[in-house]
Amino acid sequence: MTEDEFVHAFSLSRYPFAREELCPFRNGSDLNMYALVDGFGSHAENIRKTVSSLKSRALVLIHGPRSSGRSSVANYLAHHVVQPAAHTLQMIVGAATDHHPTEPVRKALTQLYMRLDGENAFASQQTLEADFMKKVIDAKEPATIGAYQVLLNKTDSLIAKLKWSVVYLIDDVKKFDQIDSAAQVFEKSQVLIFTTESEEVRDAFKTRPKPDFAVGLAKLTHSDVANLLNVRWQASGGTLPAPFDPLGISKAFATDFPAGPVMDIFSEVVSGAPAGVAPPTFDTATILEGALQYIYKTGQK
Repeated sequence: MTEDEFVHAFSLSRYPFAREELCPFRNGSDLNMYALVDGFGSHAENIRKTVSSLKSRALVLIHGPRSSGRSSVANYLAHHVVQPAAHTLQMIVGAATDHHPTEPVRKALTQLYMRLDGENAFASQQTLEADFMKKVIDAKEPATIGAYQVLLNKTDSLIAKLKWSVVYLIDDVKKFDQIDSAAQVFEKSQVLIFTTESEEVRDAFKTRPKPDFAVGLAKLTHSDVANLLNVRWQASGGTLPAPFDPLGISKAFATDFPAGPVMDIFSEVVSGAPAGVAPPTFDTATILEGALQYIYKTGQK
């Protein structure tokens, strides 16, 4: 059964098990797809309250294994940042692919340049554009923190003219000095977000005083999976109970999985259902078979 056939069979508004990043500031309906599971559940209310009442800037670290939903949680956090009326939120991302302290900053500034260029913001700012080309786009290696600070200060007027509220995300931090570097360059940002799977980075970050805070994500237990299933089912227009046998879920997810593979397993279960049966049933055997097929295909357990 295809995803479209599944949606049609159960009269859903969207496919509930898509392996995709949730982004409520781009798609408001995504907000209902967040389930209060694992570490996110204990932090969701704190995120809403803290970010919406910030009187000074905050650094936020989202720690968890790969495919645990770190980017989706970063978007959830950004969605709750208070911004002026008529402003649009721009999430600018710089990923850490190695241990260089300022390479993620350069990647974030590269994305910022591309967004500004897409708005033709450099039409009367040739000198500023030349600075971007020299220090960011065409540079053989990252520039100094000071050089990036100066460049960003010169860019503030362009961002203000476009009525953007910019939130910077440094993704997949490898070393704590990448956090320090970004904190200095983006010192005017109300919220600066980092993600990491490094326990060393997490432990170092937790020594920072308020309003900085860390959000911990974990793999999902079978109870978390059942909760996630019900939330996504309802948010997609389905009527509870969802047609997945609870015993099959508890058996298939006896081993904890990050949120991403959980979605993949449900999609594997759906794809194994016969087409033309409306609506199909997903008993214990069907769910276990889908989980086994996922393990065979990916080698993950």
